[in-house]
Amino acid sequence: MTEIAPSNICAPPVLVLRGATRVYAPRDLGPDTDILVLGGRIHAVRSPPYSANELAAFQALLGAEIIDCAGCIITPGFIDVHVHITGGGGELGPQSRVPPPTLSGIIRAGVTTVVGCLGTDTVSRDPAHLVTAANALRNDGIACFVWTGGYPLPAANLTGSVERDLAFVDPVVGVGEVAVSDVRGSVPVTGTDLARVGTACRVGGMLAGKPAAKVHVHVGAGAQGMKPLWDAVEIVRGNLPPQPPKEPDTGGFDPAVPATCLYPTHVSSRDPQVFLDALKWAVAGGFIDCTADDNSVTASFLVAAKLFLSRPRLSSDAYGSFPVLDAAGRVVKYGVGKQTTLMSTLCALLAALDDRELPVERVLALLTRNPAAAMGWEKERGEIRPGCIADLLVFRVPGGTNRERWMRPEALDIVIAQGRIVKRGEWIKKGMFEE
Repeated sequence: MTEIAPSNICAPPVLVLRGATRVYAPRDLGPDTDILVLGGRIHAVRSPPYSANELAAFQALLGAEIIDCAGCIITPGFIDVHVHITGGGGELGPQSRVPPPTLSGIIRAGVTTVVGCLGTDTVSRDPAHLVTAANALRNDGIACFVWTGGYPLPAANLTGSVERDLAFVDPVVGVGEVAVSDVRGSVPVTGTDLARVGTACRVGGMLAGKPAAKVHVHVGAGAQGMKPLWDAVEIVRGNLPPQPPKEPDTGGFDPAVPATCLYPTHVSSRDPQVFLDALKWAVAGGFIDCTADDNSVTASFLVAAKLFLSRPRLSSDAYGSFPVLDAAGRVVKYGVGKQTTLMSTLCALLAALDDRELPVERVLALLTRNPAAAMGWEKERGEIRPGCIADLLVFRVPGGTNRERWMRPEALDIVIAQGRIVKRGEWIKKGMFEE
């Protein structure tokens, strides 16, 4: 018999996170900072902290819970823009379909905002399953959105077109993950293909009031690398009316070009040349997404590119499959993505460089401010400031704030998602059918 957890119908509680040792917003707000959470949002960030009389008033008038955060570091909740929320895989037959995530697994990784996607399998899984899984996570208190479509083109959809999905299906924020340079996608995917789906995504985003709508592009290990993305930009430019000349030193993409909504992912998991090409894409004004791992490959790429860390974003590819193919296209190894790799990669970055070379706030931005900006959520997600949604992580580190030690799952004491506590100490909120 499954016990039914309380719903989220009641208003979120009033919380005061009191006396944190450090608050990274992701900018370092210094010691002894208080955070007031009201109505599911951050109402105030206070340093010096509230007085005893003020705290007593919050308790008496608002029923506030005062949470002692002495010896703690507080950060924004993580934003993971690439999660297979219906499970991924399937390349070795039905038995190789990866199970979907659990609610507690997402929370334990410090993730408070998820964007779900389909991959190779758009046959036994489809956008209807994806949106249903997203709504389930929303009902459980986690912010969840989706990319409609999957590896192949034309993109799978719910309503008859990409534009209609964006306009009429609330969780849909773009199209993806569309595969290029990968035998599991529509081979070959050309610049023209990407230009068409990019234009459809841009128009659908306009009609839906989702101006940041994007095409999330899976860059495979094929020889073309990111070439189809660059081709798409040039193709669309050629189809536009003549534009006024740019200043010689501006560079970057023309903001009128719909292909600027192309958002490549897995750029740190391929040949180093793909990563260098991705950095050029980022410097030119595009967004790029790196895939976290346990073996420090992504961290080593990002360390080498530390001057560009305002550009990349980090995601997990969790619950997707990691097949390794031989020259004949046969699967010879098979792995599964994990969300725990997010903290592993951040820890590897913090351990590799000191605070002068790579401040903590720039590392945290990979999972907070940077993805929020890419998705058009910078006004309400990814930072700790008044008006933002109260997605907060509290790391309890009584032994100090050593850079590479505190950001670990075992140190994560409290998770607050949309103003509600979903993890505290050993207790963690679970989905309806979790053990």
